[in-house]
Amino acid sequence: MMGITTRSLSTSSSEIYELRTYNIHPNKLKDYVSLTVNDFGPRIEKSKPLGFWLVELGGLNQALHIWPYDSVAHRSSVRSELAQSQEWNSRYLSKAGSFFQHMENSLLLSAGKQSPQERILKDCPLYEIHSHHMIKNNWSDSLEDFLNADFSNQQNGVSTLVGAFQTVCGQLDTVTLLWQHKNHDGVASLRRTLDDLHEYKTLRDYSDRINTKVLSPFITSHWK
Repeated sequence: MMGITTRSLSTSSSEIYELRTYNIHPNKLKDYVSLTVNDFGPRIEKSKPLGFWLVELGGLNQALHIWPYDSVAHRSSVRSELAQSQEWNSRYLSKAGSFFQHMENSLLLSAGKQSPQERILKDCPLYEIHSHHMIKNNWSDSLEDFLNADFSNQQNGVSTLVGAFQTVCGQLDTVTLLWQHKNHDGVASLRRTLDDLHEYKTLRDYSDRINTKVLSPFITSHWK
């Protein structure tokens, strides 16, 4: 049976995270950006995202959000308030729906010892997200070994792992890693660093497929 583990991962808190991915009609991307810049405020007032990005590489015409919540009940409460918000529905939701080709979401738990909110930095120009679909038993051992590995010095501070998550609703047995790059060179240097890291090679051996996306910040938790 997939996903059986011998030890539980260390988690930073009881918070949950919702990962949302939107595929946007190519001829509607400009309209989507304009609407979101001008009229997304009512959503931010209910709760702030960990990050809101447009995909630069690894997918075209896509937007990706990560939303933290105290619990599943907290998420339900926020979604209920939004459904009843006339301002949110009239200003944004009623217009945005026609922009999307496909939408999907998944529910994540943090797999790291430190909350992603405590690590994510303001004004970084580029992010990267890796999704590993795990296929072998006891894969959480390899993930914890990877998270405990010391590879920061190899990156010279250019790239930082700011979030590690495991999926609890959606595509199960999926590990999501969120990286932050201080400059665009971080994308290539991160790949070289990971390819040389024993703990990452082991983690990769537990995966049957890995999807990566390079992300440009659009709206972050610091956006007001």
